[in-house]
Amino acid sequence: MKLQTLLTIISIITLTTGIISVYYAFTWRRKPGAEGKLLQAKMNIFIGIALLGLGANQFFFVDLVIYRRIFAVVFIIMGLVNLILGIRNHKYFKNILREGKK
Repeated sequence: MKLQTLLTIISIITLTTGIISVYYAFTWRRKPGAEGKLLQAKMNIFIGIALLGLGANQFFFVDLVIYRRIFAVVFIIMGLVNLILGIRNHKYFKNILREGKK
């Protein structure tokens, strides 16, 4: 796979997940209780994926200077934290909603 193709795929994923996270950012504020928290968890998952994409994108530049590496590592760490906590919260609030409907 060519480098340009890989960069294009990462950019499309980053842009798409960024747009989806903005959608969930507006949506979760309108839902009360656990349903809103579930949407907030989905937003965190998509923000995490977008931040991972931004961080990974930085490693493919030719002039990989120290500030670019620091930027990439910080974004990858923030993306992983958002992704992991979003998945954890999604599971938790999905179970709460499932138990509440029984």
